[in-house]
Amino acid sequence: METKTIEKTHFLVEKDLIRVLLVEDDEIDRRLTKRILANCSRPIKFVIESVRTLSEAVEYLGSREYDVVLLDLGLPDSSGIETVQKVSEVNPHVSIVVLTGLDDEETGLSAIRSGATDYLAKGLLLENLLVRTVLYALERKQAEEKKIQAAQQWRTTFDSITEMISIHDKNHRIVRVNTALARFFKKGPKELIGKSCYELFHGLKEPCSNCPHTQTLETKKPATLEFFEPHLGIHVGISTSPIFDEEGEVTGSVHLTKNITERKLAEEKLRKANEKLGEYNQLKDEFVSTASHELRTPLSIIMGAIKLVLDEIPGKIVPEQRDVLAEAMENVQRLTNTVDSLLDISKIESGKMDWQAVSVNICKLIGDTVSNCKALAREKGITLDYEVPRRSIDIRVDPDKTKQVLINLISNSLKFTPQGGWVKVICSEHDREILVSVEDCGVGIAQEDLPKLFDKFTQFGRRAGPGEKGTGLGLAISKQIIELAKGQIWAESEPGKGSKFTFTLPKK
Repeated sequence: METKTIEKTHFLVEKDLIRVLLVEDDEIDRRLTKRILANCSRPIKFVIESVRTLSEAVEYLGSREYDVVLLDLGLPDSSGIETVQKVSEVNPHVSIVVLTGLDDEETGLSAIRSGATDYLAKGLLLENLLVRTVLYALERKQAEEKKIQAAQQWRTTFDSITEMISIHDKNHRIVRVNTALARFFKKGPKELIGKSCYELFHGLKEPCSNCPHTQTLETKKPATLEFFEPHLGIHVGISTSPIFDEEGEVTGSVHLTKNITERKLAEEKLRKANEKLGEYNQLKDEFVSTASHELRTPLSIIMGAIKLVLDEIPGKIVPEQRDVLAEAMENVQRLTNTVDSLLDISKIESGKMDWQAVSVNICKLIGDTVSNCKALAREKGITLDYEVPRRSIDIRVDPDKTKQVLINLISNSLKFTPQGGWVKVICSEHDREILVSVEDCGVGIAQEDLPKLFDKFTQFGRRAGPGEKGTGLGLAISKQIIELAKGQIWAESEPGKGSKFTFTLPKK
């Protein structure tokens, strides 16, 4: 039964030639050990060299390569655990199997603690047991070497990270720190082991209430904290992530520490710039509002004077004079519209736009607005029509502002629709809202221009007739008015296929 169990054991030794140094002064034990290894039935060959003393072993180990040392602890020039220690000092990478007496298990265990890989009682040198022990010693040594290499590689990687990183236990104490963080504090990594982040940054003995490490331990989730460190004169950002054991319990956390002074200074600079910009915007709004108000009165006087002359109140005028005055009236009206638009946008942005909501029959409002625009459509040779539900639909809106939106959209469509084309206003009723669309068969709008249609002072890429350019405020004002009414507005268009502007108005 024992032999079968041994034969089922699989070893991972990556070589078929194992070099053994046998350190044994007893001739009988030496011959027996050599015979057992030489007669091994496994597909492994042992190359064995033997010496009688520790001094010979040290000489051989210093000049030759071995995989395993079979070491007797009772040699003529050395005895006990010191023998293991001296062999391990000469070659720390070689596997050491100690050969002990039958009743000396404690010595074997002490040898392992001192650097040996395994031990074996001489009286039990059965063939399979000896071979198995040697192979196991090799495997164990290889595993230890790989573990050491992995740890060294991890440490090298950890120290090469330019970010400042530390690992903390459940008691807030640093158990590992990389070179970047140690250099930041102008100390060696070992000097920071055992300290806590609140000691390093604040000189405190206990963590503060918003300590990210404490939050991570309690919530098992990442946490962050940003603060100004007066002792160092910098802004610091700390991010923590939990470390879990196999049972899913938090055993500590990883801390990523950053000097965020430059970012904070940039944010403060940006904040002040925004405040300054806000002040400039306020001055601009006040200037626009004041200038617009100041322009309204003289414009009204000029328009009234031109109208009196056109009506020939002061006296008769010749046709040439009438043409000049009519053109002047048109330009004064355009300037008046511009002033009105600037006032509207100024009121909207300053939150001073009045919204007088009353119950309005939206179908009638659309019909009246279209009728008011018919003369302009006829002048341009364009068909203007509308389509609304047969029954009256009453909703609460500001009639003047809503009519202003409709006029803006209809005027835009007429402006960019060629002679002989059509413009149509369509109203449809839905469960919670009213949809109003203004469609045309005009030149259309490029897809890249659609997102900026409702921006202020936008002159998007459509061609209009002579004298047709506006302020670029009509659609921006329309959008603001519709949003005041808790609705939405958008545009759909393709070049050469016309445009469709749609807005919604809530029924309640």
